[in-house]
Amino acid sequence: MKLLIIGIDGGDIDIINAMDMPFLQSMIRERAQVPINLDLWSRGWSEVLTGLHGRETGAFYEKPKLDGTTGFTQKYNMDDYYRVPGCLPLWDQLAKRNLKSGFMNVPTTLPAPKVDGFFVSGAGSGFSPASRVPEAACYPQEISYELLKRNFIWEQRYWVSGIRDIDFFIERCTEAIIKRAQAFEFLSRQYQVDVGFCMHREFSTLTNLFMNKIQQLMKRSKLLDSTQKRIMSFFRVLDDVLKVTVTELAPAHVMIVSDHSARPYLFSLNLNHFLSQQGHLTFIRKKTDKKQKIKSEISRIKTKIARRVLKSAGLLDPRFLNPFNEEWPDMGLINYGNAYAFANRYVPGIYLNDERFLSVVIEQEKPLIIKRIVEQFNQTAEAKQYGLAARPYRARFKTAAAEKFLPDIWIDMPDIIFPEQKGVFVQPNPYWQSFDSLAFAKKDIMSGLKGRNALCVVEHEFSGDLTQGDLTRAYHLILKHFD
Repeated sequence: MKLLIIGIDGGDIDIINAMDMPFLQSMIRERAQVPINLDLWSRGWSEVLTGLHGRETGAFYEKPKLDGTTGFTQKYNMDDYYRVPGCLPLWDQLAKRNLKSGFMNVPTTLPAPKVDGFFVSGAGSGFSPASRVPEAACYPQEISYELLKRNFIWEQRYWVSGIRDIDFFIERCTEAIIKRAQAFEFLSRQYQVDVGFCMHREFSTLTNLFMNKIQQLMKRSKLLDSTQKRIMSFFRVLDDVLKVTVTELAPAHVMIVSDHSARPYLFSLNLNHFLSQQGHLTFIRKKTDKKQKIKSEISRIKTKIARRVLKSAGLLDPRFLNPFNEEWPDMGLINYGNAYAFANRYVPGIYLNDERFLSVVIEQEKPLIIKRIVEQFNQTAEAKQYGLAARPYRARFKTAAAEKFLPDIWIDMPDIIFPEQKGVFVQPNPYWQSFDSLAFAKKDIMSGLKGRNALCVVEHEFSGDLTQGDLTRAYHLILKHFD
């Protein structure tokens, strides 16, 4: 193998250096770290695969459906790459250089493309990892049978897994990386690939859930509890797995990439609440009938009883505010029919309700509304307290291929804040807790978030200019090995 690319979803240098991961630490220490700074909306793995930002490919974590409604979607697949003029994905670039390639578990690649070698697509982007790997995710398709024989775990994500026991869940994360590495090594040999790219997702899975505990581990501020011991064991195994992969395949060169880093999730942001305060949209209060009131009271009583039972059993973290109900206050439903502007979860920006949506705002009104919202936002006490800043955005990228997906206003924010678009304008994340039962976890993103400083680690002879950039640089650095 000429080049092995190790992908670590959410790979964070501070966490790697704090854990018992001597092999990975030495690999990074011996190479150049290209400084990466992301906007956290454009999909990092897509940038690595295409050398293009989401503004060109449309590869965003959430984006408008552009179907005349105010709906949004996370779907992104292989066909989307080839709709972009001039987009040549990494596997096609390698094929042009007569290189055989093997890709394992890289997101935004389904259905698997035809390559000279093998391809196992990653989950996500609208494709659930909850079941076995579908044939459409494999090229050649007979690989899917090989993976079935190996009891291959496509990806281990929390909510869709249905697992609610911490020990069992972390064990499954560990099992997933071992089986993935074994399958990757087998297929790399079978197809005799020149370039191999294997991505492990579970680093991000655990940091999203347990960042509070991981922060304690990094500071060594407390005695280790059983969950922290499990987490430390996972990172040790990941390090061992990477060592075996590199040793067994013996590549001439090794590169290490992540799609983002990891940060503590401390605050949530609701731009719609801000917009309602400034009169740009209104919420519709939901009516509660008598039956619903009775159901709510029964639910409240059940919750109270359950809390007492868990507390007496020592399973309830007393700092956890409310493990059974949503902690963000219900603002109601947005009345999109008369909203001048609105925001959506995951998007760090504000959209005008223009011809892309319900045409409440006409073209001539846009500059004035944008100017007003930007000024109003930057004058708020919250913007000053939490380091938030609004600026015009979409108008700067009129020639971008995916310009219609872009918010009209961008919000710069620290990466400890996530745009939930529920609750009040800015509030503490209620799930920033050191919980010891997954009964408290209602979603995948609990106490951890994506960070801006992704890993892009390359041997010094290929590193070139070490100025800061986004992950499109990784694409060009990979190809630099063969140019």
